[in-house]
Order: sequence, then structure tokens, then C-alpha cells
Amino acid sequence: MNPDQLTEKIIKACYEVHTELGVGFVERVYENARFSLLYENLDWELLHSIPFKCIFEIK
Repeated sequence: MNPDQLTEKIIKACYEVHTELGVGFVERVYENARFSLLYENLDWELLHSIPFKCIFEIK
């Protein structure tokens, strides 16, 4: 699967979750639903919320 195909699957999953659930839930509800949907449609394990250090400079 190339990066464009993966991006398409992720965006499609986001739209499907939002369409199904609508508005008004906390972010974690959408995240869990999205990852569940992606896990069912992809052949590899997804990791939730991987922490990373981000350094940036505001000018």
C-alpha cells in the first residue's frame, strides 16, 4: 500500500466515524471509533497516541 492509499483509507475512516456518530462526543470517542474502523480495514496493527517530543520556535 503506498502512502496515498493509506492516507485515503484514514480520511475515509474519519468521515465514516463522523457521519455515523455526529457531533457532541469527546475526542476520545471519535479516536476509538476511528482506530477500530481502521484496524478492521488494514492488515497491520495501529498504535494509539504515540507520545513524541516536538520542539519548535515561535518568532
